Amino acid sequence: MSLAAPTIDRIKDLDKFEKNKNWILTNSAGNSIPYKVNIIEKGGFQLSRDFEEELKKFNQSNATASLPKIQITFPNNTNNKQTKNSVIKKENMAMEMLIYWYNQADLNTRKSFKELIKNK
Repeated sequence: MSLAAPTIDRIKDLDKFEKNKNWILTNSAGNSIPYKVNIIEKGGFQLSRDFEEELKKFNQSNATASLPKIQITFPNNTNNKQTKNSVIKKENMAMEMLIYWYNQADLNTRKSFKELIKNK
């Protein structure tokens, strides 16, 4: 996958870029990949930003380009209510951990993880 953006040398280049949003995202075969764009705005004087926290809040919003919410479902194969609740909690924890570590991984590690699952 490849992401390209125009060179920005002047303020007017930046204004043009923000207006046109002319990113070019392509796959390994050179085909264009559709994508959605939002600007995460933060007003005021800034010496530094907590991008991780800003992205976390952004992805919890309903913005066009926010990451989709992952729907987790669990099998309903036990009769005892207490046992069922403990099974769901354990499965939920494992799923949350998998999602967390997948999101922390780089692109190559994610691809390896997907191949591992596909081959099982």
